[in-house]
Amino acid sequence: MPLPRSEIVRFVGLLSQHRDLKITVSESFKGAAITGLGALLGGLLGGPRGLAVGGVAAAVFAGISGSGKYKSAIEVVMQDLTEPQRQELADSVMSALRRVDWTSIASATTLMTLVTSDTVLEGAVIDVMQSFFSDIGMSLTF
Repeated sequence: MPLPRSEIVRFVGLLSQHRDLKITVSESFKGAAITGLGALLGGLLGGPRGLAVGGVAAAVFAGISGSGKYKSAIEVVMQDLTEPQRQELADSVMSALRRVDWTSIASATTLMTLVTSDTVLEGAVIDVMQSFFSDIGMSLTF
């Protein structure tokens, strides 16, 4: 019998720590706004050349200010996701683990041991996690 969702979420946390998975906090909209504003100001002050210079300068600034903004995946799962999102993540991970023989799995720790010893299974779980976070506007990195 499969583990309860809470144990699957705990397993996701263990795997996240084991692989040092991080979630990049999306700064895309903020960066686009800064770039657009820079291009507008540059265009107003310097014409066509100012438009180009303002846009490039603002894009560089937006890229620098938005880089390195990440959280650990376990922090995002435990603190930032809503309960329905955690349940959805657990269900997605369970679907990736459909070929597991659940008779010997008693906890998240034993599941972790099984998954990390099977690179194909571990890759499938990480792929599901990447897809889940991508769907909610986040990026999983390791």
